[in-house]
Amino acid sequence: MIPAMALSQLPHHSITALLRATAFVAAAVLFAPTQTAHAQTEDPAPQATETTEEAEESQVPGAAGTEETDGPQAIPGRPQPAWIPQTQRESELLFIHGDHFLAVVGDELITRDAMLGEASRVADPNANNPNLTPAERQNGILFAALEQGIESRLKVQGGRNQGYEPEMIQAIRDRYVESQLKRWGGPTEATAVIAGMGMTLDEFRNYLEQRLLSQFWEDSVTGRSVGAGGRQFVDPYVRPGKLFSRYRAYARDPNPRLNVLVGKKPPQTVLQRLLIDSAKQHSVEEAERLATTLRDNIVAGVVTFEQAYNEYADYRGDESFIRGSTDAIVEALARFHPGVDLEGFVRGAAIDEISQAERIDQPGVPTVFAIYQMVERIDATAATPFVDLRLQTELRKSIEGDEAEIRVARGLSVLVQTTYLAPAEVRDALLNRGRRRRR
Repeated sequence: MIPAMALSQLPHHSITALLRATAFVAAAVLFAPTQTAHAQTEDPAPQATETTEEAEESQVPGAAGTEETDGPQAIPGRPQPAWIPQTQRESELLFIHGDHFLAVVGDELITRDAMLGEASRVADPNANNPNLTPAERQNGILFAALEQGIESRLKVQGGRNQGYEPEMIQAIRDRYVESQLKRWGGPTEATAVIAGMGMTLDEFRNYLEQRLLSQFWEDSVTGRSVGAGGRQFVDPYVRPGKLFSRYRAYARDPNPRLNVLVGKKPPQTVLQRLLIDSAKQHSVEEAERLATTLRDNIVAGVVTFEQAYNEYADYRGDESFIRGSTDAIVEALARFHPGVDLEGFVRGAAIDEISQAERIDQPGVPTVFAIYQMVERIDATAATPFVDLRLQTELRKSIEGDEAEIRVARGLSVLVQTTYLAPAEVRDALLNRGRRRRR
């Protein structure tokens, strides 16, 4: 099973370590021998489990064709212990060739291979974080796939619990399949398209049925549609009093993400950077020498920043610009250049002023030198007046989205209480998430 960690903590750990850890428990489950009633008696009589001469010889330590090990030895006539990897190589082989289960939802196992298949259809949850290594980014995708796999199976169980008629679900599914067959050009062409998704036609039908049950459950608990009984028991409408209360809270909140929802923006800064890559300059020393020379020539007026950028920059285009709130840029540059104080430059530099040539060292990538130029400053803006219709519309959509997220979390916590879910850490995480209160 998954080690002791909550889902909210999973992206901070290695998926490889997680899967390797499950190998030991999964091996104990998958390879555990069957114990006979005779073996369970208080004083069992010795009984050979193998009858051939080769089997008897294999049980003798140091016999021909065998190797002595420091691990537990087989005892003739006794129940054999569950096999677990004894060496690093055995762990690696079990990890590569075994299919271990990572979680249990109801009567369904989520296996490693199933999760890896679902990961190919999961969006990168850290797409806006450019500072991750490829391994860290892949780990985030795999953990997101595991979390979504657990939640989707719980939602399907919720749809079944609501009592939708199986015939109705199947009729909707079959109508959709027929329409897709026509759109794809017939059964033969459709089979090829579905095979490209990694599914057979029957698996595709089952997938659609599960999607319907999941969607019906989610729509009913969020108030987007009626439930199985034809009654809408959740009112998603955001009333004017709540809208104004949330508007005032967002306008006063120090969180820039919430300020933006009411039109309030902190001071913005735009920087352009000229990057010199040591890998393209053959050595770190040559890259540093070039960056320093360019910076001195720009300050002396020999060349402009634009001329130096067009001729020497190793990375061009939109990725050379840094845009955002001034505070966020200060934090980002502090991560890129630990120990270097660039806050004064970001907050006080004049337009077109340039920084020193600063070094960037990131794990797993060549050293890069950067020269920053101040391109633009945008003053802070106050919150848009509440009477603005567009503001109210966008704010209402934001509140409805937050409320729907809370209702889904609460619904999942109810399902967890009535559905077997393992490991316990995942169950506790979903229960805790469902205890969120409205802001």
